Amino acid sequence: MGYERRKENNEQYPNNTLYISELAVDEMYQGQGLAKKLIRCFLDINQSFLYLTGDVIISVQTNSADWNIKVISLYKSFGFQQISTKQYDNRVDVVLQLK
Repeated sequence: MGYERRKENNEQYPNNTLYISELAVDEMYQGQGLAKKLIRCFLDINQSFLYLTGDVIISVQTNSADWNIKVISLYKSFGFQQISTKQYDNRVDVVLQLK
């Protein structure tokens, strides 16, 4: 679901971070609280770095489109805050962090 990501020389990832990568819930099971449970488990289990140093910061990058507002709101309900955006040819993503 995630991995330790080294800091980069940019505004999106200025610190070492635990990066939530591939979290998805099949449409048939959406709306049942499964994503919330998965995120809670990830946060509970990952309280320290194995390989990186510094304070544990958790980050996620997701599409900023209106159709994805539920996902953004879900992360914000855990205290994630938007720190940046990342522009692609076909979309704009938001980068959210939890300190």
